[in-house]
Amino acid sequence: MINQKDVDLIINAFSENSNYSFNGYSEKSFHRRIEKILVSLNISADKLAFKIASDKSFLQKIKNDITVNTTELFRDKEIWKYVNDIVIPSIKNNEEISIWHAGCSSGEEVYSMMILLDVYGLLDKTKILATDLNDRIIEVAKTAKYKNNIIADYHKNFDLVFDEIDNLPKKPVIEDYFDFDEKTSVLKLKSFMRNRVEFINHDLVNDEPKIDKKFDIIFCRNVLIYFNMSLQTTIINSFYNKLNNKGSIVLGAHECILSPLEKKFNKTSTIYTKKVQN
Repeated sequence: MINQKDVDLIINAFSENSNYSFNGYSEKSFHRRIEKILVSLNISADKLAFKIASDKSFLQKIKNDITVNTTELFRDKEIWKYVNDIVIPSIKNNEEISIWHAGCSSGEEVYSMMILLDVYGLLDKTKILATDLNDRIIEVAKTAKYKNNIIADYHKNFDLVFDEIDNLPKKPVIEDYFDFDEKTSVLKLKSFMRNRVEFINHDLVNDEPKIDKKFDIIFCRNVLIYFNMSLQTTIINSFYNKLNNKGSIVLGAHECILSPLEKKFNKTSTIYTKKVQN
């Protein structure tokens, strides 16, 4: 078990040798990630801090290892029904639709939303920005290739979501959007869907000013749970300022916006719609 002194040593090594700050991360979550890294490398906290301070490539590797990258195609089917019923009607008549996936991980959520947009014939007028702190996972997202250990779940998720949604303009199947290579057991996004997303390596904690546009939808699912309450509030306030009127924030199944910021939104499930400003 590591103690707070060990954690502070590692946080300081990042702060003094890079632009990355982990001060606002959830204490329990950060401790777990550091403990896992120490065990896997079989080194002490002070040696880890020294290597972070003395080796830039190692620093980048550990930064990537600290970040959590768990996502799925159409994860949490109930949320996607709400996206269909609440978010899609609010944007479908826009001349242009702008979406930001903050903390996009390996891209499955980005492509899930693109599929839903395509079903409604909205994809061609949509501009999509996807960002993540982990530069290694951004490269995975760009390739849009997913391996055999998760493919069965993705087929299941796809069918569950579209079986639940009524009155679709068309009933999609996963084969409309992905090719499956039986030899390699890899699911790959079809070419007509690729190159529609701007992927950027971006730190929500320190690079916030770099995102200087307004959005109709901001997805930030299962990211805030890794931050402390103060940092969550800062990020939600930033999202609010980057939303167009009646724009929506889509959070993870176990995330919420707490008072007083929640008063600025109308809430349905974990979808928070910005109230109209006078």
